[in-house]
Amino acid sequence: MHFVRRASWKTCHRYYNSTMTTIEGTSPHKFIDIGSNLGDPIFRGEYHGKQAHPDDFEEILARAKRAGVVKQILTGDCLKGSKEVRELALQNEGLYSTVGCHPCRANEFESNAPTTDPIDVERSAQEYLEGLDQLIAEDQASGKRRVVVAVGECGLDYDRLSHASKETQLRHFPPQLDLATKYKLPLFLHSRTSEAHQDFIRIIKTHQSKHEIQDLLPIRKKGVVHSFTGSIQELNELLEIGFSIGINGWSVPPPVSKEKNMQILIIS
Repeated sequence: MHFVRRASWKTCHRYYNSTMTTIEGTSPHKFIDIGSNLGDPIFRGEYHGKQAHPDDFEEILARAKRAGVVKQILTGDCLKGSKEVRELALQNEGLYSTVGCHPCRANEFESNAPTTDPIDVERSAQEYLEGLDQLIAEDQASGKRRVVVAVGECGLDYDRLSHASKETQLRHFPPQLDLATKYKLPLFLHSRTSEAHQDFIRIIKTHQSKHEIQDLLPIRKKGVVHSFTGSIQELNELLEIGFSIGINGWSVPPPVSKEKNMQILIIS
């Protein structure tokens, strides 16, 4: 199950009613949702800062299990969000999390800089990165159940540059790749638009060459490019590097036939 962030209460309510008949029973199939947004307040009944209905989080988890979703990886989209989803995962068996900063939130790396002086900006970015690093280190050294299973969601998004400029995204994507290498974690990646894809491939290959890891990690440990929206050529380039591909509603938008696109993707 994959929800769009900040969906309206009415939209989610219609989705709930339309799918209840198909998920009420116990599914014979088993699934792992690798891009779950359960950290979003809407799954606690809160929409745009207002409580629209009672907190039904536990029922959401139960409904997912009945539908065959045995595990979920909650997406960390920033430092604060990564902390929150890790805590949520620790409290619920079957939930795991990622640690990272989404490209659309890359400005947060520099948000604590008191001035625009490059030294202040660099210090702010380093502190933010250290926060992500510490979160992973704590998880691996806690002695409790490890729940941080990937670094991300990180990458490049040139479709929404109003959130973070190309330059800002390009500065703060590579250090997150270093985190994944340091802690031997797979990557939960984001690449949106063909121009971003070119920079994305270049950065990934540079990182692999720097660490000499092209062939050291099995495919399952390299990671996944989530919510893929690119071309068949871009798909093949990602597969050649060794990444898996995540698909959702963004991958096959209307009016193009979802069935047709899925067939092309599977055949390729």
